[in-house]
Amino acid sequence: AFQADDDDDDDYDDIDFGPGQGSGGKSSLSGNVAKRVENLEKVLSSSRRVGGSMQVAAVALSIVEETQHMVGCTKAEVYILDGATQTMGKCDPETGVITTYKSLQHSGIPGTVSQKGRAINVADAYQHASFDASEDQATGFKTTSLLAVPVPDTKGRPVAVIVACNKKEASKFDRSDEEMMVVFAGQIGVSLSHAMASETLS
Repeated sequence: AFQADDDDDDDYDDIDFGPGQGSGGKSSLSGNVAKRVENLEKVLSSSRRVGGSMQVAAVALSIVEETQHMVGCTKAEVYILDGATQTMGKCDPETGVITTYKSLQHSGIPGTVSQKGRAINVADAYQHASFDASEDQATGFKTTSLLAVPVPDTKGRPVAVIVACNKKEASKFDRSDEEMMVVFAGQIGVSLSHAMASETLS
């Protein structure tokens, strides 16, 4: 689910989470081994803190907090996908409650990520064709760099999208940020899926 296509929306080589280096033009995960181990420990710690709750709002708030901590961003957002209606709702950053659902075609970059199933990492969100500036206009927040990744269920199907906005102390999110977010999304997908299923049945 996390082998990005050759035309994914970033400046980095495609990420290959399979063993070793294949011959298909993919490159293995980059970076110093010690740094990668440190990043993995950070991801696993954040993943453990997210798990446990059976309420979508609580899980969403934990995801927001851990995302900001992991990749050092000013703002993080969680969008929940309704596969049956092909719509997407945003979790309120203060309460975690899902707000009004919109069609995927009108959900900006998160909608594009959920449809394509791969990350988008850009230095200037306003230069991306899918970016929706209406929220910036309504809140006064200015989005610059942006990293959005799909959150898969146990079958690898996107159930949500995590968006990190405005990397602190850097002009954009780097390769290690992208790797951490993709692994984090894979780890917390089960917790989020279980919470969504529990609320559907209740």
